[in-house]
Amino acid sequence: GLDFDSALRTAQEKGYAEADPTGDVEGFDAANKAAILATLAFQ
Repeated sequence: GLDFDSALRTAQEKGYAEADPTGDVEGFDAANKAAILATLAFQ
């Protein structure tokens, strides 16, 4: 397996992670998407 930094670099190169991976790594991106979906589901 890859260590975290190598896996993150590979994900960035393939476009799966942003150039600034803070939102991806710390879960902010997923939390924001969940909030949007919850808002849409309960309108």
